[in-house]
Amino acid sequence: MSEPIMLQILDELKSLRSDMTTVKSDVTALKNDMVTVKSDVTALKNDMITVKSDITSMQSNMNFMQADITSMQVDIRMIKETMATKEDIVDLPLIARAVLETNETRAELSAHTRSINILNARQLKMEADIEILKNR
Repeated sequence: MSEPIMLQILDELKSLRSDMTTVKSDVTALKNDMVTVKSDVTALKNDMITVKSDITSMQSNMNFMQADITSMQVDIRMIKETMATKEDIVDLPLIARAVLETNETRAELSAHTRSINILNARQLKMEADIEILKNR
């Protein structure tokens, strides 16, 4: 083979070697990118697991809140059922008057009790005086 052809083949081989180096570099970069993508996918999977767990927890909390709301509705219904009606409110002045009369009666009884205690004390003194006079 002639020298120019050999030089041309050598240039082509050098060009192929350069291209192969570039291809190897690109393949290495792609491998590194794939490792990064795999890492990102793993991180996303872990994030998804966390999100699913959070959603489950939120659903559980919502169930508890729904139970609390139902309980409060029952409580409100019971309060409404036991609330005073207009007829009950009409009786309030009568109840107030009865309480006042009871307080007045209590005051009178207290006064009478004091009087009875005074009379009892006097009677005991008189009995003691009579005993003293008898013994003389």
